This record gives sequence, structure tokens and C-alpha cells, in this order.
Amino acid sequence: MQWHPVLWTAASLIFCSCLFFWFNRNLAGKENGGRFPPGPRPWPLLGNLPVLNGNCLHRVLFNLACGKNGYGPFMGLRLGSRLAVVASDAYYAREILSTHDKIFATRPHFAFADTIFYGYNSAIYTLELFTAKRLRELSFVRQEEVKDLIDRLQEESAAGAKEVDVGKAVSYMTANTTSRLVFSRKAEEFDLTGLVQELEDETTVILRDFIPRLAFLDIKKMSRMKRLHDSIDAFLNPILAARRQLIRSLPASELPHDFLQVLLSKESCENEDERLTSQEIKGMLLDILSAGVQTSAVASEWAITELIRNPLCLRKLQEEIDLMKKDMITDDDTSHMPYLHNVVKEVFRLHAPAPLLVPRVSTEECRIGDYLLPKGTLAFVNAFAIGRNEVHWERPDEFWPERYTQHQLDSDGGHMKQNKTTVDVHGQHYELVPFGSGRRMCAGIRLGLSMVTVTLANLVRSFDWELPKGISPDAIDMAEKGAISTSKATPLLAIPKRR
Repeated sequence: MQWHPVLWTAASLIFCSCLFFWFNRNLAGKENGGRFPPGPRPWPLLGNLPVLNGNCLHRVLFNLACGKNGYGPFMGLRLGSRLAVVASDAYYAREILSTHDKIFATRPHFAFADTIFYGYNSAIYTLELFTAKRLRELSFVRQEEVKDLIDRLQEESAAGAKEVDVGKAVSYMTANTTSRLVFSRKAEEFDLTGLVQELEDETTVILRDFIPRLAFLDIKKMSRMKRLHDSIDAFLNPILAARRQLIRSLPASELPHDFLQVLLSKESCENEDERLTSQEIKGMLLDILSAGVQTSAVASEWAITELIRNPLCLRKLQEEIDLMKKDMITDDDTSHMPYLHNVVKEVFRLHAPAPLLVPRVSTEECRIGDYLLPKGTLAFVNAFAIGRNEVHWERPDEFWPERYTQHQLDSDGGHMKQNKTTVDVHGQHYELVPFGSGRRMCAGIRLGLSMVTVTLANLVRSFDWELPKGISPDAIDMAEKGAISTSKATPLLAIPKRR
């Protein structure tokens, strides 16, 4: 006898409801030694999933935790059959990322990661790919692409006569830069920006991640993910095959000095702990490409947006850059530009490209403050919420780079008190963690910071930025889009006039 689909759905819902109540009853027994953090009342079966439905998840969680009658800086959620916590201040971020980093060193397995991104890769490649020495050796690539960006903006604006799409122009540059660093090939040889956009659209959790019994409802989404994975395979496989052929035919001294070469050298490594499989290599390449293109482009567009809205800051930055008396600003030059770094820090505080850090899952029971977290608890760190937390930041919604040059202390009663002149984004100051911290900190932080600071410095050195006629700075749309990023919902159209 064949069951009607409606009957199958009803039976599944009944089963999952029973499972949900069994889970709650058993969980209560595990919480005798402590309580779970407060949060919104869960629905049967779905838990708090309906509350989180929609765009800009980081804002939804921020409002739930920090809004009027919010649940506080350490909020508990029930996501289907899984427990989760959200850290929205520096204290709880440090507890997860540092104090208990061993317990929270593992990433949860979500469908998009296993299907699109070749699973999670545990190999450590930071030392070989992102060393200061290697980035210096490849700095000419970034310089050439920044120069091309300046020339392209001059051409597309008809020498400052019409507006350009700032984000699109910078994305083109970051795509070419990242592609050359990884493959020694320009991104214009293939549609890398289109691929990265597809990745952003499809990189999202789905129902099966929290209620496995309802996985059949995600058939269409899983089908899209698998098609995207096949497209990525069709893109990467020929590149890897061509390079392997090159390795067999050329001496090592004549091979490209790029990231791909470093990773492929690990395929035949004698040390099994360092040896990489083809799947792991492709997963790492995809991580680097998606982060390299998107992060720098998003941050640069927001930076120009904020400077246009704050002309005094723009003028102050131009004056600092002009002191260098150079046609092109390099990494070495930016080390002598404190205000530039303050502007970049303020951009990352307000517009962290990855506002929700990569989630983690506890491998054992863990006590944080007054709360007891069972094994298997998902942990989210909301970098967006922390950056706008009034406990840590004076005038938190205001773009104010000068906050990092004035000796001001927080006046709260029990949280961290810190002089903002010492705060940076390298993972040691937990009120500003756009790149994360600890064992799972972003491996490419050095490259990401370099691309943003050098790009921004040259955009500001080369152009005065104006809005199209009839549009005031206050009228700029500051809305965001995307479930996992803070991309501008409306592209910034501005007029670059050569200085």
C-alpha cells in the first residue's frame, strides 16, 4: 500500500513532535546542575526557527538579544532538535573563542558545507599560504590590480563626469587579485564574481540541519546546492589537471609561485598528517576564493559609503595620505597611517563582512558563567551585535574613527573596561572580532586587511568622491542584504573625480 504524501507529512510531524518533547524532558534532566541561557519561547517541533526566518539574521539576533525587553548578551535558542547560544558581548565571545576554545573548536556539519564546500577542512595551511614573506613576494599582484582599478574608475566615470557602481568595480578588482594569487590567472578568464555571488546566495542553513526527519522538505534546496557543487567541480577540476601536468613537465624553479602550487605540493607529502587529498585542496581553494573576493569588496564599498556620509573624516584621511607624497600607496606606506587604520577598524566594527562568525559546537558539557551548556550546543558569536553594544562602545551607531585615538574607558559595572586606543581586529580584543579569534580565526586576516587598507588608501588618494546630483549623503540607503554577509542592499553609485 502506498501512502499519500500528506499522510507521510502528518506522520513525520507527529513523530518529530514526540521526539521534541522527549528531547525537552531529557534536556531538563541534564540541566539540574545549572540553567540554560534565557531566550524566546520555542514552538513545538520547530523551536525558535520561525523567529529566525528572514534576511539579515545578525540583525534579527541582535534585536532579540539587545533590543527593548531583549534576552541579554548570552541568549539561548532551540533550533528544532538542537540547542544553540548566541554571544552578543565581549565577555561571552571570549568565553567561547578563548576560555573554552578547545571545547568549541569543532564546526557543526551543515548541509551547505558538506554539499557545496567539500565538507569542513581541518588541514592547517595558514603558515604556508599567508605568511608575511609570501604576501610580500606577491604584493606586486595587488599593486597592479589596484592601479587597474583606478584606471577603470577613471574610464567608467568618463573622467569624473558620471557615477559608477563602486561595489561592482571593487569586486572586479578583488576577483582578479584573488584569482592571480591562487591560480596565477585573471578572474576575467572565467566568471569568478558570478560564482562567488551564487555561493553567497546558496550558503545558508536549511531545515534538515535542525530537524533531520523533515529533510524531505529541502529537496529543491539540496538540488540547487548539488548543481552548484557540480559547477564548482567543473570549474576547479580542469585547473588542477592543467597544473598537475605542468608540474610533471617543468622543473620546480619554473613553476608558478601561487597558492595552488603550495596546496598541490601537499598531495605527495611523505608526512601523512600534512598530506592533502584532492577534495581537501578544492575545499580550501573554494574557501579562499569566496572569502577573498567578497570580504574585501564589501568592506571597501562600506568604507567609501561612510566617508561620503562623513566628509570631515574623508578630508582628514586624505590629508594623512597626502603626506606620503606618492602616486601609489603600498603596504609599507599604510604602516605610517594611523588614521587610515582607525577608519578601517570603524568600518569592520559597523559593517563586519561576516557579521555572524562561523558557528561552533561544543564537544562536551560546558559551564559559562551561571549557565550550563550540554554537549552538542551550537555557539554563534554575533560580531555585528558586539560592535554595536553600548556597553563596549560610546555612540555605538555612529561612524567615529577618532574613538581609537581618545583615551576613553567604558563605565559599566562589571564588563570589560578597555582603552580604545589599544583595540585592533587581530582577535585579542573581543569587542571587535570581525575575523574571529582563537583556533578558528580567519586564516587570511593578513591578506584581507592588506587588500582593504591599500585599496581604500588609493581610492581616497586618487579621487574626490561625490554623489550624483540631487542626492544628499543622508539619503544613501544603508540597508543590508544577504543571510551571511553585510553587503549593501542598494549599490553605492558615486562620482570619482580625479584629484
